[in-house]
This record gives sequence, structure tokens and C-alpha cells, in this order.
Amino acid sequence: MESNKNIYIIGIGGTLMSSAAVMLKKDGYNVWGSDNKLYPPTSDILKDADIKVIEGFNKSNITDDIDIVLVGNIVSKGHPEMEEVLAKKIEYSSFPEFLENKYLAKYNNLVIAGTHGKTTTTTFAIHLFEKLGLNPAYFVGAKLENKPSMKLSKKESPFIIEGDEYDTAYFDKVPKFYHYKPVVGVLTSLEFDHADIYNDISDLRKVFHNFINMIPENGALVYWDGILGMDSLSKKFKGSKVSYGFNPMSNIYCYSYAARKDGMHISIKFFKNDLKFKLPMYGKHNVLNFLATLGSLAPFTTDLSKVQKALDSFKPPKRRQETILDKNGIMVIDDFAHHPTAIRETIAALKMRFPKKRLITIFEPRSNTSRQKIFQDSYMEAFAQSSWIIMRDVEKHRLIADENMLDVKSLIKDFKNKGLRADFGKDGDEIIENLKGRVRRGDIILIMSNGGFDNIYENIEKIL
Repeated sequence: MESNKNIYIIGIGGTLMSSAAVMLKKDGYNVWGSDNKLYPPTSDILKDADIKVIEGFNKSNITDDIDIVLVGNIVSKGHPEMEEVLAKKIEYSSFPEFLENKYLAKYNNLVIAGTHGKTTTTTFAIHLFEKLGLNPAYFVGAKLENKPSMKLSKKESPFIIEGDEYDTAYFDKVPKFYHYKPVVGVLTSLEFDHADIYNDISDLRKVFHNFINMIPENGALVYWDGILGMDSLSKKFKGSKVSYGFNPMSNIYCYSYAARKDGMHISIKFFKNDLKFKLPMYGKHNVLNFLATLGSLAPFTTDLSKVQKALDSFKPPKRRQETILDKNGIMVIDDFAHHPTAIRETIAALKMRFPKKRLITIFEPRSNTSRQKIFQDSYMEAFAQSSWIIMRDVEKHRLIADENMLDVKSLIKDFKNKGLRADFGKDGDEIIENLKGRVRRGDIILIMSNGGFDNIYENIEKIL
């Protein structure tokens, strides 16, 4: 690695790219970049690493001392900085391609993919692999509680990486995980998502089918037993297969779970061995995330004697059922959920944890999928366990036609017709005004967004 290389990142504030910037700086590169206004946790990640961020995009930011430009998927053809890169003939790459070429050939890569649970499962795996002495390298696109978002290690160690199916860059139109060279691949789930780049579930199944076929015969495939059509997805794969879930026919399955004040208590079969664990996170989906982690450990070790001790010190990634405020008997919880299934499971987890408390759910449909009407009906089921639903209006997007946008006002009306308490808010400020004087001691407030949500996280404290 050339330690004096100057790397500039266009779109440095994204979840993936901010973590990439930290990784590259720690490995000796000079790193800086540009983006629109940033919000936690990515703004904190970059600030803590003392990485310079230029707010706004301008061709003057592309200076002659830049050796290579890493391009985030926020960038499209015609972007002023990208056009300057092309004009100056500066070397450029997507980060996944850069990672593939510079790092991943050295390691036994554990790639954790799937529609849901990637980040939590990856974080579980990182922590358990470290505590079990497997000395992993890793990279995860999230801010971790008590460790950096990346770490390099010695050659031939496991490299644990979150495998995203979203496309890589406008000039590299393949899923990010196509670049990750899996030796062990984990498939946590497979549902339709990313409606802005995939036409239907069939499109999505094709890329996961290809992902499975990238795993070598001496590798392993770990998968949730609830994935429909898994046999056809993996029919050409000749390596080891490890299934997990709630099905007694699976290699790893949970046959009992209960939510208690100190966590989720579960009983499982691990290749016919009976084991019991206490998890620090609630919900059936987090049981599955943990089982996926045990499955990913199986190709590397079968000694699970230290797993519970490791779980006792585990800290979930930021924005995954994260308690951000506990004031006057009112708890505010932040979660990254935006797909209807993730929303439903997050709400179910909190109802499991706080069965007698009023749950106020505040949602910003911000991702390119969540703001589309394709999930209009799915949201009805997703929010059904909420005591009070407050939904922010959806913002228009240049890639989504008006007729395909989620109709939030209509959705609120449908909630009310079903007997649910529901309100509309044009922005975060209006939602805060609606809450003022209506929140009471004992309430749980769940805020779900994958963005900054109009500073609602800071403003909500003022009314409690």
C-alpha cells in the first residue's frame, strides 16, 4: 500500500463511504471528501476520525493533488465533481471495487448478505469472532458502540463484511457484494426491496443466486430456513450448507424463546447439541440474526463455550433499537428500519419488551423503496401493533415518478378506518408540535428513519 496516496471521496457521508474513509485513513491514506449536510451517526464517524468534509459539491474541490477518487452511489453522470475528475483524467473507482483489488484477495471473506439483518448480524459476528480469538479483519457500514467500523488483520484471517445488494456506482452497476469474494456467504432473508433499481422479486433473486454461485466449493453457505425457493437458488452450489431458523429440520434452530427484563432467553439446537443463551437485543428477528452468526462461526470453530460471555459484552450497532433518551419516564428509541418487514419486526420486538406500555411510532419514509407506493398496503400490517402512528410526508425524488410515490395522507386515512390512531406531519417540526402535551409518563417513542429526519432526535427532548 502506498501510504502517501491522496484519496478523495465524492459522497463521503453515506453509511458505507464514511466507514470506508475511516478504514483508509487508519491504513495510512490521506482521505477527505465532499457531501451534502451530514447527520449522525455518519457525521460523528467522520468527525471522530478527524476527516475533512467539504459541504456541497463543486468542481473546484477536485484538486491536482488527488491520486484517486472513490465515487459513492449518490453520484450520477453530470455530477460537477465527477465531470471534473473525468476532464482531469484522475483515476477513479467505486469503493467495493477498490476494496476487492486492494484488500479482499488476502483474506477468507465472510460476506453477510440479505434483505434484512445484515448490519446487526455482521456486528454480532465481528464481536463473537474477536472474543473467540479468531482475530478477524472486518468492515461494516455502521457506527459501532465500542469499536471502530473497520479493522485489518493478518493474512488468511476471516474478513467479515456486510454484503449489500444495492448497486455500486453509476459506472459499476452491479450489487456491491459482487466485489467481495465470499468464502463463506450468509443469506439472512430475501424479500423485494430497492424498487428504484430492481423491477421485481425475480430480479432480486437473480443477484442472490449469483452471489451464492460466487462461493467456492470449499466454502460454505449459511442461510435462513424461511427463504422461499432456497433449493432452486442454491441448486448448483456444491459446498457446505448450514441452515438456521425455527424449523426443527435445520442445522441450527431455536425451539424456545422468552423476553425478560435482562434480555431474550433462548434455547437452541446447534447440530443436535442443546444450548441456551441470553441475548441483549429483543425480537424474533434478532434471534434469527444471532442464529445466522452461529452459522457463520461453524466453518471456523465449533467451540461455543465462550459465546455467552461474548454476548454479555455485546453492544448493538447505532440506530438498532438504540435508546437515545430516557427522560421523565418516557423512553425514546431510534431504529434504522424502513422496509415494512423490518418495521413490523422492530415494533413487535418493542411490544415484546414493553407489553403494557403505549408505543408511539414515528416514521419517515426516506429510502428510495420506502417512499414508493409499492408498499402502501404492506405498511398497514407493519404498523398494526402501534398505539399511535405519526408519519412524515414523503419527499419527491428525481428517480421516482409522482404516480409511484407513497401517498402518506391516504395511508393515514386507511389507518384511521382500521381503528388505529394515526396522524400526518409535513415535517419533523410539525410532528414535534403534534406530540407536545400529548406524551405521558410510561410512553415508548420509536423513531424510524434512515436519515436525519429534520433534527427530530434533538428537538424531541425539548417537549418531554
